[in-house]
Amino acid sequence: MEEASLYISVISLAFLAFLSILLLNELRTGAGNFYLTGVVFIAALASLLRFSVRTANPLLLILPFLVFPSGFLVGPLLYLYARHTLYGSPPGRFEIYAFSAVTLFVFASHTVLSSVFPEMRSMSDVQLQVGFVTVYTRSLIFTSCIYNGAFIVRALLLVSRYEAEVAQHFAGSVRDQVLWLKSLFGSTLLFFVLYFTSTVAAWIAGFSLPATPAEGIVIVAMAYLVLFYYIKKPQVFALRMEQTSNVRYARQNLADADRLEHMRRLEEYMVREKPYLDQRISLSDISESLSIPVHHLSMVINIEKKQNFFGFINSYRIAAAKAILSSAEFAERTLLDAGFMSGFQSKAAFNRVFKEHTGMTPGQYRAFAQKKITSP
Repeated sequence: MEEASLYISVISLAFLAFLSILLLNELRTGAGNFYLTGVVFIAALASLLRFSVRTANPLLLILPFLVFPSGFLVGPLLYLYARHTLYGSPPGRFEIYAFSAVTLFVFASHTVLSSVFPEMRSMSDVQLQVGFVTVYTRSLIFTSCIYNGAFIVRALLLVSRYEAEVAQHFAGSVRDQVLWLKSLFGSTLLFFVLYFTSTVAAWIAGFSLPATPAEGIVIVAMAYLVLFYYIKKPQVFALRMEQTSNVRYARQNLADADRLEHMRRLEEYMVREKPYLDQRISLSDISESLSIPVHHLSMVINIEKKQNFFGFINSYRIAAAKAILSSAEFAERTLLDAGFMSGFQSKAAFNRVFKEHTGMTPGQYRAFAQKKITSP
């Protein structure tokens, strides 16, 4: 157990140090990465403290002055990262003051307690969790897990709200971006839940709180997750939700004649320009092309077609896909080709939407259509 914990500590420290360097280099891409870089850097400091505990390194007595206060910034930074990434909202002045106050309070408390209790100044006592060190460590972990967990839950709720808004106003898939945020926040929440439960178990059993391999494995998994997306899908780090003006049109007035005219122009535009073939098409793109306010266009689609924008665009994409799958000219093209040619971003999205509209998979539909063509 000791060797495994030390080995995992070394791996997590190396991973996080490397990630910190990469993300620091990427700060020029936008403030959103500043928050993520801060979280990774704090995790790297925590891993260094973890390593110091295992090896009785003198840093064991110094790092808590940095790690404990900054540990209370992980949840707020992830929440700010989610908000900035999804909506471009910067932190308010009160938020900055509040988060800073919590951090300074933890730092001041640790400073005072370290001067009062001699065991907090002894490497062996800190390693073995002797005396007041045990009570202090447990209390700090409890408070930190609850505090950070609350902000991470808020971040997950923001992602859920974003998904609902995307369904209303965007036709392009944001599956990768949303999956990235959910994975990041979910794994971080898992870490705090695991740390909280292990602390409770240790308290009940009367054990000290050594760094465990399980907690280290979660840290390594989180570091790998960030590195994977950084290398394979770097576009998720630059995600921005396109802002639209008032999309809640319940109080907007639009005469029936105007609404029908907008619908006629929209349908003509869809047939003539085929904007649905653009994987990243948005409601505001079409609004700009037709010089129709976004909220009016959204109203027209909802009232006249009983659909949101996403469903409206996908209906055209499915029609295009059915035409491709039924054509002998494209008989040699793959199903994925048909999906991309119809405006879908991925095979999974194509298969899901196609079955929702037709009751068949693209492969089943092609076989059915080709059979009709060849039948006498």
